[in-house]
Amino acid sequence: MAKPVSTEIVRLPAHSATMDDCCRILEMALGAPPAGPVPLTLGILEIIATAEIVVTAVYTAASGDSGPSIEVEQVKPQVLTI
Repeated sequence: MAKPVSTEIVRLPAHSATMDDCCRILEMALGAPPAGPVPLTLGILEIIATAEIVVTAVYTAASGDSGPSIEVEQVKPQVLTI
């Protein structure tokens, strides 16, 4: 099992939101913004909360002649019992 490359604690007030995109995830993994273009990079973002939250994932991609695509998905919560 791989260990996290980076972690971040975000405290959000009620009824607020945050966003992480591929650029932010790559910056967290590298420790700084990339100096130039980078190849396809995949990452996993794990969200752990102490209260019930709503998570919406938005996936985007662009490929040549077909133009950009977008998919929106509501992430189902999982309860972690310690």
